[in-house]
Amino acid sequence: MWSRVPSEARMICANSASMTTEISWGRTLGGVAQGRRTLSQLAARWGLRAYPSVANFVWMDMGRPAEAVAQALLRLGVIVRPGPPGATWIRVSVGTPEEVAKFAEALEAVLKDAG
Repeated sequence: MWSRVPSEARMICANSASMTTEISWGRTLGGVAQGRRTLSQLAARWGLRAYPSVANFVWMDMGRPAEAVAQALLRLGVIVRPGPPGATWIRVSVGTPEEVAKFAEALEAVLKDAG
């Protein structure tokens, strides 16, 4: 069936698909950048350090054993990756705005409990 479509039409379809992918990719990258900014702002609000990143995650220095923070967050349904044994930083992946909000709420509860 596709072979019956004139080559000009196929090129238009391919170009349109390419542009759609480019726009979608741009939105994704923009969302990740916004998520990193949001996570960095949350860290600053709580007096924590967030290390600069160009990836889809942010390292946050918790100032306390990362494994304990990661376990406390896990009990609240939030998964983060702690640094190596003895580290004080956690890796927080950029998620949807709802996931970032859930992380913010859970981390605030963990920090208040640690007091």
